[in-house]
Amino acid sequence: MNLSLLLAAALCFPSAPDLWKGGPLTDEVMKLPSGPVFAPDQQLQAQVRLYRQLRSPFQRSRMAIEFSETNNPAAFRLLLNLLGSEKDSFVQDNILESLLRLQRKGYGVRMDDNILIRHFKAASPAARSTAALLYLGNRQQPDPGPVLEAFRKEISVPVLNRLLEALRPLAGKISPDLLAGLYENAPADNIALRSLAAELLARQDNADGSALLPKILQDPNPVIRMHAARGVAANSKSGSKLLNDASLDKHPAVRLAAAGIEKPDAARTAILEKLLSDPSPAVRAAAAKSLGTAGAKAAAELLVKSLADSEIAVRRAASDALIQLKPDQDIHKKAVETGNASPRSRRQALAFLVRTRDEEQEETIQRWIKESDDPMFLAEAAAALGILNCRRSGKALISLGSSKEEKIRIAAAVSMGQLKLPETFPTLAKLCRDRAIKVAEAAFMSMYQISDRSFVPEFERMTGRFSEDGANCRAIACRALTAFPLKAKVIANLNKLITTACIRVPMTGPMPDTDHVRVSALLLLQEHARKGNNAARDAYRKNLAFLDQLKPESELRSEDLAEYIRQIRTAEAGKPVKPKLIDSVKPLFRTEPAGAKK
Repeated sequence: MNLSLLLAAALCFPSAPDLWKGGPLTDEVMKLPSGPVFAPDQQLQAQVRLYRQLRSPFQRSRMAIEFSETNNPAAFRLLLNLLGSEKDSFVQDNILESLLRLQRKGYGVRMDDNILIRHFKAASPAARSTAALLYLGNRQQPDPGPVLEAFRKEISVPVLNRLLEALRPLAGKISPDLLAGLYENAPADNIALRSLAAELLARQDNADGSALLPKILQDPNPVIRMHAARGVAANSKSGSKLLNDASLDKHPAVRLAAAGIEKPDAARTAILEKLLSDPSPAVRAAAAKSLGTAGAKAAAELLVKSLADSEIAVRRAASDALIQLKPDQDIHKKAVETGNASPRSRRQALAFLVRTRDEEQEETIQRWIKESDDPMFLAEAAAALGILNCRRSGKALISLGSSKEEKIRIAAAVSMGQLKLPETFPTLAKLCRDRAIKVAEAAFMSMYQISDRSFVPEFERMTGRFSEDGANCRAIACRALTAFPLKAKVIANLNKLITTACIRVPMTGPMPDTDHVRVSALLLLQEHARKGNNAARDAYRKNLAFLDQLKPESELRSEDLAEYIRQIRTAEAGKPVKPKLIDSVKPLFRTEPAGAKK
């Protein structure tokens, strides 16, 4: 079941509010909310004893990884003890990784630095890098110096990439001389180490005063120049001279890195504006994104022009940037003008108008719909009519509802439900019988939201349509019928849905309906029983009694359904409904793995 459909139904359904607000029906379809996994100390001790019996490195590694899911600081201490006695390097890798996961989730404890420093020299690249990350996370104010000293001769690219990611926030705490030494003394072919040094040096507060950075930005290797440019772009405390040099680099990857500017001042904004005309589409898109993220409203006119860019990635980035900038109505008008002049820009111009809630463009959208044959644009335009409350667009929606494209019919059906225009009701009634089930579901949901009496025959018909693909439509129909009188024929259909295997499935025998439909049918009967419908009351009671006496092996029985019935009865008794949680954690290894000593 589409979660958005369920949530929309839940918001409107009037019966048993505690079920919707506090129960799993508002969480995910037919999934009980799970409790947090927490392994008690006793279970962890048992796991450690089993770990020490295992001969297979693979099994020990698997168990080590599972320790990271226990959310218990005791697991961290136990893993440290296991690390000290473990001889297999593959298992050591996984123990260290589990320690890192626990530490990042807040379940780490203070370690002896020497334990980790010992692994800086491990043969395994994974062990070296993980030990370094654990070391950096071992205290509130880590000192990155010992890590860089230990990795002066590191050649593994994955190790250095992981180190760079961890050291970026700590660049200001690293000695510039140490970084300069790494860059200048590393072998020429150790590109990863020299790139690490270059980027961290560019991220320092005194980057403008570095005599080495201008030299690095002229390095023959574009990877090193790219990292230096990335560091300068991310460093809001550096000036624009270094960044301007990087933005003029002959290699597009370097210019792309320079376009990732954070918090630009006027000079840096000017650099980004120049990069909007870069030969590389990736650079143009990155510049547009940075202008939006940084809130550079002065660039709005240039971004509007980028809506007509030849590359869709650039047009999307420009539209997203304009949305973030929230410019004035003059820019809105220019976005429309750009869309009028350049049909390829209309999807992105429309996205800008919709997400900034410009409700003055109904005629423009209608005209663009008439002039377009692009299915993607037409689907988005159909959705826009509903979002922007275009109440004079009934004819346009009716036309879109007749499209050959499924996604256009879905969007049109959704907008009809939002606008509730009577002239669209016949089209909705037609769409609810669409061969494409997603179209039918969208139409039923819109009919449910409108709740007009003219739709009742379709809701009633749906309760008797026992097809495998109609479950969502039946559930929506059950919700909708709470607002209308309930006929005897519908009650008979509900009884069949709840208590029999009546759903036709090709190539197999009949199956029970989904639990979601059966719960919706029960709640429909319950609602009408409250309104004084004796037939609904009798059916409701008989169905509950029938479900109570089902044998455990019955195909009609379901743990989820039993839980929902429990919640229904709790709500009826006037008690607060509490979703079912996991009472206790099952052992990670419920049976002894093969290879354990007897």
